[in-house]
Amino acid sequence: MAERNPVKVGERVYLRPVEVADARAIMMSSHLESEPQFQGRGRVPTSVMAFETWIRELASTGTPDALPSRSASEAMTAAWARS
Repeated sequence: MAERNPVKVGERVYLRPVEVADARAIMMSSHLESEPQFQGRGRVPTSVMAFETWIRELASTGTPDALPSRSASEAMTAAWARS
C-alpha cells in the first residue's frame, strides 16, 4: 500500500485523514449499513456530493483541536441540506 499522509501506522492499523476521494466509499458504506440509526441520522440518503462537501468542510477547520463541537451526523445533515 502506498502511504498517503499517514497519521499512525502499525502492524494492523493505518490511519490517515479522510480525503475527498473517499466520498464514494463513505456514501456506499453508509447506504449499506444495516443499523437504522447509523451515526444518529437514520436512513437519510446522502449523495457523494454531500460527503465531498462534508470532507472539504472538515479539512478547512484546521487541527483536531479546532474542530467544531457538533457531531459528524450533524455536520453531514448540514452538508446534505446544502447540496
